[in-house]
Amino acid sequence: LLPCFATLIPKLDNKIAEAVDIFKGVITIGSGVSDSFSTLSIGTGGLATLNMTGGTISANRLSLGSAGSTFNITGGTLHVDYIDFPLYVKGATVGPGHSAGITYVDGGYSQDASSTLEIEIAGISTENPVEFDHLKVTGNISLAGTLTVTTINVSQPPIGTYKILSWTGSLSGTFSTYNLPALAGGRTWSTANIYTTGVIEVVG
Repeated sequence: LLPCFATLIPKLDNKIAEAVDIFKGVITIGSGVSDSFSTLSIGTGGLATLNMTGGTISANRLSLGSAGSTFNITGGTLHVDYIDFPLYVKGATVGPGHSAGITYVDGGYSQDASSTLEIEIAGISTENPVEFDHLKVTGNISLAGTLTVTTINVSQPPIGTYKILSWTGSLSGTFSTYNLPALAGGRTWSTANIYTTGVIEVVG
């Protein structure tokens, strides 16, 4: 692990590809920074804060250590496989997994009106490898802001069902904006079940 003690503004080193432990103190990741980690741990040695105001964080795991440590995301884009605390997104973008993949959030997920959930679709497979993004939440989901769907290596998504959201508690709120890729050949999008089953569909 790489322990971080000091206050660093505006960034960590670009393209770190190791486990990083923010032992205590304050770290800020800002615009123009792209950092990759196997595990990013916040506050394993005392109170610590990670402020994400821009840039991109990619990690296999994002975790909080001591009680009172915090992760504040108010900008940039987050790609993490597993987050072991409730995630409150304010003015930022969450892209589940890693093109395409799954993000597991333990404790609840909330995004505000200026935030975006970005879903990538390459196909309809839910097996390894997963071909579309999925946000899986243990707890409640509160939605606002934008749902953006993009394609990977396909001109348009195949006809089928895409379960992009799962939750064990309740779901509240709705997306105010849908950015969905154009479809051809008589295909259309359906978002009728997104708030009941977490599913969007391409029909045709």
